[in-house]
Amino acid sequence: MATQWDRFDRAIIEAERRIALLDRSQPKNAQEELRQTVAHWSRGQPRVPIWSYAALPDGESLREALGAIACELEGPGTLAGLYRARVRELMLEAELAAAVGGSSFLSLAQSRYRLPASDAAPANQLAKLWSADRFSPSSPLIDCDDGLDPRSLLSRFRAACHQFKLPLRVEIRRGLPSIAAIGDGVVMIREGHQLTNRHRDRLILHEIAAHILPRIAAESAPLGILRVGTAGASQGEEGRAVFIEERASWLDADRRWELAVRHQAATSVLKGADFVAVVRDLIESGATVTEGVGIATRCFRGGGLAREVIYLRGFLEVRDAFALAPELERWFEAGRVSIEGARQLNTFENGSPLPPDAPGVSWQQVLDWCRGGSCSGD
Repeated sequence: MATQWDRFDRAIIEAERRIALLDRSQPKNAQEELRQTVAHWSRGQPRVPIWSYAALPDGESLREALGAIACELEGPGTLAGLYRARVRELMLEAELAAAVGGSSFLSLAQSRYRLPASDAAPANQLAKLWSADRFSPSSPLIDCDDGLDPRSLLSRFRAACHQFKLPLRVEIRRGLPSIAAIGDGVVMIREGHQLTNRHRDRLILHEIAAHILPRIAAESAPLGILRVGTAGASQGEEGRAVFIEERASWLDADRRWELAVRHQAATSVLKGADFVAVVRDLIESGATVTEGVGIATRCFRGGGLAREVIYLRGFLEVRDAFALAPELERWFEAGRVSIEGARQLNTFENGSPLPPDAPGVSWQQVLDWCRGGSCSGD
């Protein structure tokens, strides 16, 4: 029998699909602008990309519809509070999606990913520590997008989807800001990139264990909030993904450096730094021109989304929370939750915990498969 929560679930999921913040923040001309910008910087000529976007066309009406849902959710109760917070988060994301490329985007991003009051915040300190130590592996690089090479990211991801019966297609996408990303029923692989075996396997573990499996589990969960996500779930997911990398002993010096300089670059963006200053800081931190321009491009997408700050924040939050309450991870396996959301769900309003069923596939199983299929031990 349908309930009021089912109606909220449908409306929120549809709103998130229409908002598509990460897609709308990605410039339509990203690949060409990246190519030109890297070429200019390589010649010692700093250049700022000129991006164009496809903004959300009906942002105001969508925000009004979400606001009406938030009003319906006013009142006591754990579940109502979780839904209400998620709706308000989506209202801000709708405003961001409508403002991509505009003058108001950065201030909205500053509201979405608030900076800590002090530069001495734990994530900033960790970034400072990790950015000072980089070791670039000398292992052979493999094309990500070569479907004829069984070692490629494309081939290995397809093999993983087959192995774990994941209902996803794996496709190559041009101009993707990240090496891999998860969409509705699809895994997207960036065209024209190269990885070591170790980086490839870590990326597969990251995406499947922290993003894909929880979403699949949520489809059959009795609580719809696990499908729509709690507020802050993106930080929780990315934090757990990095924590899984650490537990797998794949959070090596090069990966730590990457996470650290991305965090520092995104923090600078949220503080109002310009593109040229951010690229120069990245190069001073050890990035190549291609890496520096690429990281800056990622942080400035949309006009300064700077979502990269959530990785180290989430990592520290998840690691500390799981150390004190390991049972919270069950909620992360069951759906899209933040640490605060998992805590609230763990002691549900009726006084009895509602732990989700154990997942069909664990992150350890994915890790074992990745290790068993590695072509080298790099």
